Amino acid sequence: MVRSKELSEATRKKIVDAHESGKGYKKISKEFEISPSTVRSVIRKWKRFETTANKARSGRPSKFSPGADDRMIEAVSNNPKISSRGLQEALATVDVKVHPSTIRKRLQKLGFRVRTGRRKDFLPKKKIEARMAKLTEEFNFFLALYNTELCMLQESLKDTSVEVEMDNLSTLNMDQIVSDVKAQCEDMAACSPEEAETWYKNKFDQMAAQSNNYGNKMCTVKGEMAELKLLITRLQDEIEAVKTQHTSVEQSIAKVEEQGDEDILDAKNHIKDLEQALQKVQQDMALQLKDYQELMNVKLVLDIEIATYKKLLEGEKK
Repeated sequence: MVRSKELSEATRKKIVDAHESGKGYKKISKEFEISPSTVRSVIRKWKRFETTANKARSGRPSKFSPGADDRMIEAVSNNPKISSRGLQEALATVDVKVHPSTIRKRLQKLGFRVRTGRRKDFLPKKKIEARMAKLTEEFNFFLALYNTELCMLQESLKDTSVEVEMDNLSTLNMDQIVSDVKAQCEDMAACSPEEAETWYKNKFDQMAAQSNNYGNKMCTVKGEMAELKLLITRLQDEIEAVKTQHTSVEQSIAKVEEQGDEDILDAKNHIKDLEQALQKVQQDMALQLKDYQELMNVKLVLDIEIATYKKLLEGEKK
């Protein structure tokens, strides 16, 4: 479908002049070879703004022409499961380059139901960064724990004194000394891991409690989001219903205005016919009055002549 040529300013003025002269929309459309709706829009614009000039547009013109809409509708009719990328390639054949999201919005305006494909399961960047931060925190925690245990072990070894009793009279038993020192070191090493394990267990329980708390909050937020989605859907349906009602009311108003204009023009034409008929009757009456006066003058002359003849006859008889 090719877009119709825009009317010139002179043509619009001629349409307005023809309307003011008493012509109807149909006669004007036949005279200028344009549709009645175009004539009606020009007259309505002139009545509302008292001008026929085009005003500056409020934004960028739409990239979708009627031909692009027809091409997109044809592609959807041939393949109802076509993707927005496929429609983008189809529109490229008519030199229309738009984003897939724009194509989806345009399809919704044209009355088509658009389905968004299921996305692949992957972690968003924010979740990956949060997980990395959590792992880094755990790594730093274990590293600090290891360094703390190492320092505590070194300090305990520094403060530990080993007393060795030597008997000069008896021989030195090195195996017994080594076994005693080894037992003390094992006791100290056993004490530190138990404390570390207890501390780590408390920390893990605390983190698990926080995780459960966050899970409960997440469930609450999801419930609220679901309620908001339902509310948004209901409001969108109400908006669509109001838009449909508004469109029907505008169409009814346009029909009533058109019918009213036609009735007014018919009434004006009828009044003009009555005025012409009245003027003709008045002219006829004037002519008849003139003829009547002439007849009355003739009658008066005849009456005078008759009276004169009667007097002459009476004089002759005497």
